[in-house]
Amino acid sequence: LERIAQWVHDGGVLVSAGIMKDLEYRDVQAYIDALGLRPDYEVSTGHHEQFVQPGIGLPRLEAFRQYHCSMGVMGLQEGVEALSATEEGEGYAATKIARVYGATAHDYGQGKAILWMGPLAFKDDPDAIFPDPGWFKGLLADVIDRYAHLTDLTPAKGEVARAKIGEALYALTEDSRIVKL
Repeated sequence: LERIAQWVHDGGVLVSAGIMKDLEYRDVQAYIDALGLRPDYEVSTGHHEQFVQPGIGLPRLEAFRQYHCSMGVMGLQEGVEALSATEEGEGYAATKIARVYGATAHDYGQGKAILWMGPLAFKDDPDAIFPDPGWFKGLLADVIDRYAHLTDLTPAKGEVARAKIGEALYALTEDSRIVKL
């Protein structure tokens, strides 16, 4: 976990599905710092509704607007960006709903650590009480699009394939020509 934190600090982008612990199930301070959590952070459990914050630059996640979650975190360091959070207010049976974060992003050194506390469904479950239409998959796709600096190699109409060689993009056309794009 310390090496992961150092990797993020040196420019890596981490998506952490939950808060990882050491072998004795203790926090590793460098990792907690990378995630942007205060030493007194708390994990909140129980069903709640997360509202995706607008304008976070993650269009697939933003399109969902909200999702259901059973875990969240409280106790963020100054400057951590909320990607999703509960809305504070009155709850059931005279309870109060606190601000709980389901997804956050933290600039750490030269890198970024994204914490996801939401569900991790990779396939549809038609029997689920709260079906997951792909919240985590949307977040992962957004992170790849935004930070991986990959080139879209999807062939356009009239092309069979595309390739990137060095900095140049080439297409193999249906009539067997290679075209530099």
